[in-house]
Amino acid sequence: MRSYVFMAPETKQGKIDIEKLIHYISVYMEGGSLNSYDLENAGKLFFYFLAVCNFYGQYYDSISGNRSIYLKQANMASGLLVWFENHIDELNDKLCELRDQRTPLTSNSFE
Repeated sequence: MRSYVFMAPETKQGKIDIEKLIHYISVYMEGGSLNSYDLENAGKLFFYFLAVCNFYGQYYDSISGNRSIYLKQANMASGLLVWFENHIDELNDKLCELRDQRTPLTSNSFE
């Protein structure tokens, strides 16, 4: 999830294209592995990551010459927080659909 967000162009505007994200994860899964728990919680965990990281604090506290990067990251994170607030259920539904397509149904989601 994080690698997609930091490379996808639409995230600069505070949006995630869910279909492109699902495709990205599907392609990843052709060579890598994600279990049911990973897929079920990817969106929620990234939402939490955005909420608890102090991106603006990194910007204000930085004395480096490239501190503007921190401001861009903070602005992107703020936009994504709003996006997640409005789309987290839809994203989780799509991730669970992908889980159901890729993994056999078991009683234990911690494969």
